Amino acid sequence: YTFAIRDNAGGEYWNSIFTDYPGKAMSIEDLGSGEDSANRLATGDLAFQTNLWFGFGGGSSFADLVDGAAAETILTGTGNTFADPQLAGISRTADGGLDPRPLASSPAHAGAMDVGDDWFDDVVYLGAFQHDLWINGWTAIDEAGFIGDLRVAVEEIDSAVPQSLLLSQNYPNPFRQSTSVEFQTPEAGAVRLAVYDVLGREVAVLVDEDVASGTHRVSFDANELSAGIYLYRIETPRGVQSRTMTLVK
Repeated sequence: YTFAIRDNAGGEYWNSIFTDYPGKAMSIEDLGSGEDSANRLATGDLAFQTNLWFGFGGGSSFADLVDGAAAETILTGTGNTFADPQLAGISRTADGGLDPRPLASSPAHAGAMDVGDDWFDDVVYLGAFQHDLWINGWTAIDEAGFIGDLRVAVEEIDSAVPQSLLLSQNYPNPFRQSTSVEFQTPEAGAVRLAVYDVLGREVAVLVDEDVASGTHRVSFDANELSAGIYLYRIETPRGVQSRTMTLVK
């Protein structure tokens, strides 16, 4: 089990992603005495709220993955969903393939709820990160070589070759924290997509690599930036285009 909760345990799990496990998702102890974690779940002292679940060997619904009908009912009614988080890469070997940040099309980019505690940041995305990867630079996982190139993942959404270069308007726009940018390039080659403030200072690089021809999408997390208007600019051998985006707080 991902969670084997026993002995009258409590706690709250909000806005998280649970994925890639060969067995069931959860076992919640339910004793005849009522002094157990199932009772804590029923009273709200144990809570699972607006989490995303995917990739369990036991099945693809709470009926398959949670022991106990009461637990299944409670979890279904508190915003927990089964959906592919579309993570950039999962690996259990030191091959540089681990990058658990969600792709631009991932459902994890929305749906988070305010936990009602000012100690926590109020975010819209699920999981512990969106653009930056918090395990990079200091963890044993990084030092052992599990994490590879941490540029923002570029997602190909259409391999058909377009007639010309096109930088689309970001969506959503205006946006509170994160947004997606699509671009089309008619030939494979170097692509650089960067974001600038109104003074022309570069504040983020979203793409700086060779990209295949076709239509692509990349996510932009502006959580650390101030509200305002920003310019984003794409540079390729076929030309240069730019647009503006509006960040609100």
